[in-house]
Amino acid sequence: MARKTTKSVKAEVKTEPAKEVKTEPAKEVKTEPVKEVKTEPVKEVAVESAQEVKAEKTTAKKATVKKSENVYIQHNGKEVSVAELLDTAKKLSEVKSPKNVSLYVKPEDNAVYYVVDGETGKIDL
Repeated sequence: MARKTTKSVKAEVKTEPAKEVKTEPAKEVKTEPVKEVKTEPVKEVAVESAQEVKAEKTTAKKATVKKSENVYIQHNGKEVSVAELLDTAKKLSEVKSPKNVSLYVKPEDNAVYYVVDGETGKIDL
């Protein structure tokens, strides 16, 4: 059997003396007194609910929808509305979707002449 030998190793450690740390005394901190802040009370504001706003909008829309315009021609005890004359001229011309309609009222001839997209005709009053 082989014999085991142990060797001891000595290590030298060099130490240096601790350095002195210089400390300064803490500085004094100056504080100012807290200023008092004046606050005003919150003003109350009228807030409309969404339902009230919607109700106002629908009321405004309804008022503008009820608008109507009418023009009447009266001559020798007869009365005819311009809307009736326009409808009659469109029907007599047989144009499906007229783009231009012109009416010429001639009371001395007791007639209304029309031009619907280039087609001419006469309506007796």
